[in-house]
Amino acid sequence: MATTILQNVLQMINQISKEKNIDRQILLDAVTEAIAHAARRKYGENTNIEVEIGDSGEIEAYLYRTVVTEIVVPTPKIEEAAEGGEGAPASDELSVDAQILLDEARELDPDVEVGDEIAVHIDVDELGRIAAQNAKQVLAQKLREAERDVIFTEYQERVGHVVNGNVIRYEKGDVIIELGRTEALLPRREQIPNERFRRGERVRAMILEVTDDLKGPQVILSRIHPEFLKGLFEYEVPEVYDGIIEIVRAVRNPGERAKILVVSRDSNIDPVGACVGMKGSRVRAVVQELRGERIDIVEFTEDASTLLQRALSPAELTRMVIDEDNKRATALVEEGQQALAIGRRGQNVRLASKLTGYRIDVITEDAYTLLEAQEQAREQVLAEIGDLPVSALEGVSAQLAADLAAIKLGTVRQVYHANPATFGNLPGIERSEILDVARKVAERLQARYEEIKPKPEEILARPELANPFPDRSSDAETEASNPGEGDQP
Repeated sequence: MATTILQNVLQMINQISKEKNIDRQILLDAVTEAIAHAARRKYGENTNIEVEIGDSGEIEAYLYRTVVTEIVVPTPKIEEAAEGGEGAPASDELSVDAQILLDEARELDPDVEVGDEIAVHIDVDELGRIAAQNAKQVLAQKLREAERDVIFTEYQERVGHVVNGNVIRYEKGDVIIELGRTEALLPRREQIPNERFRRGERVRAMILEVTDDLKGPQVILSRIHPEFLKGLFEYEVPEVYDGIIEIVRAVRNPGERAKILVVSRDSNIDPVGACVGMKGSRVRAVVQELRGERIDIVEFTEDASTLLQRALSPAELTRMVIDEDNKRATALVEEGQQALAIGRRGQNVRLASKLTGYRIDVITEDAYTLLEAQEQAREQVLAEIGDLPVSALEGVSAQLAADLAAIKLGTVRQVYHANPATFGNLPGIERSEILDVARKVAERLQARYEEIKPKPEEILARPELANPFPDRSSDAETEASNPGEGDQP
């Protein structure tokens, strides 16, 4: 009877292995261990049991018995007797069934000696229904564990990929989506703002991460990640899927606007046209999936100026001024194009900055002309009085000027370029004295600048240049002074 049940279990293994895509050997090992466990309960927990399951399903079990000259009855332990049955041996002693007399053993193998182990065949039916039930229970447990492992591995390998699923329900703003083998979570924070789903609705999302805890694998989805946008274009544009067109970078303001940077590996294929599609069909499908998110497609180029102009589309620029060392760019536009270049709430320029890696300022040609004039005026002021010794400033004593010169703060230029926040108490000089000198330097520079600055004043994209010589000493005074730090300027 027990053998029949076990044979049924083996048939279940073959079926489950195919249906659940679980390694058959994992399930066989679980059943093997279950049968061995049942045998140990019968013959003693410290016995050596070996179980083999053949390819055709036959089950063979062996008890390894130690050859002895005299059978020693072990001392039972009360707690083990309760657990393992009457006469359960102590864990460090061999059970009676685990021992075999030398004469009896030599009938099976003439060459054995005392202390050797000899394998004795066990009739699986003798293990009874307990073995079969154990096998079923262990199989069920192993099946749950194996399914968890398979699901975790399968979806972990697909992190960053787009998947399709059906909406099951809402839970506190989060959306539960059925993916086939498991349920996934689309948290509220990963949803496009203001989007709603109906039960049963087909939805796409990107696998953001896969976690594993006591409750099992949890697949976390996202619809706001830039990689989701790239994945949607892989679905809609065969050239992207095949690798002919590469999406170099994608940036988004989810639900409102996005930009993608594309390049073609085939000079005969226009990457922008391919992504847009005939009459806009391809990009329109992506826009619909993203609830109307507007998408700008920008063709990559090594030329920074051209790239930046394309990234700021649809605005028309007159020229770009680029500071390559600091990755900063100034886009010059006519008056009517500035708002378009900046975009609603700064979206266009902010996304263009993320797309290109440059910090971008957008100003009009007139403002830039004034900006250059102000910069020239600032440089002129420093050229005129930068080398002036601090002793020439009103209220600075000769001794203080000499002490400052000793620490390379002896000129207006040196004090201006120093950071007051780093000033500390120095031998013979109080911090307040240095800050007072810094204040006088700023006042002297700003006074001269006011005399020669461009007129009339206009609002600039960089308003700090309207006052290029601010008094930074007041900010430094508000910071707490740390003893032992800032002893050098």
